[in-house]
Amino acid sequence: MKPKKKFNSTLILLIILIILGAGYYGWQYINQRSIEEENNLVFGSLDTLLITKIEITSPESTAILEKQNEQWLVASQNYLPADQTAINNILSSLTQIKIKELISTNTVKQPDYQVDAAAINVKLYQSENLLADFYPGKYGPLPASGFFRWQGSDNVYLVSENLQSLFYRADWADATAAEEAEENSQ
Repeated sequence: MKPKKKFNSTLILLIILIILGAGYYGWQYINQRSIEEENNLVFGSLDTLLITKIEITSPESTAILEKQNEQWLVASQNYLPADQTAINNILSSLTQIKIKELISTNTVKQPDYQVDAAAINVKLYQSENLLADFYPGKYGPLPASGFFRWQGSDNVYLVSENLQSLFYRADWADATAAEEAEENSQ
């Protein structure tokens, strides 16, 4: 009887040890995932309140948006008031964009993702200090996803936001302000 009792208690201790070990590794995994998700933010700890200038260059044109007295203006259009909602959407999105995965390191494939030198290029500034320089590529294969490449890097990433929809616009001026400026010029 004694050996069977000893075997049962050893078995119970072994099961408890396995459960504790699994719990510990599960907890470690969850903590590591949250750290990885935090580290996967494209713009890291970028404080969007510091951004005072956004330069958006496409093959057709360049839009320069500047913040003056808490209002965004289109410097490239005689300082017309900018569409504040569009700018606020950009700034709030920048803090939430996450890298989903590395897609390519092959420079030959960059045109396929629309992140080559012929694509839209975005530069974010604090005064004249360059904070970020990147290419928001075409729509991704997942809903609300897109491709992204930092200037000077060969890495193309799939990110959690369709950046092209944020930065591809024909006109950045507030529609009402643009109409008033056109009427005044006539």
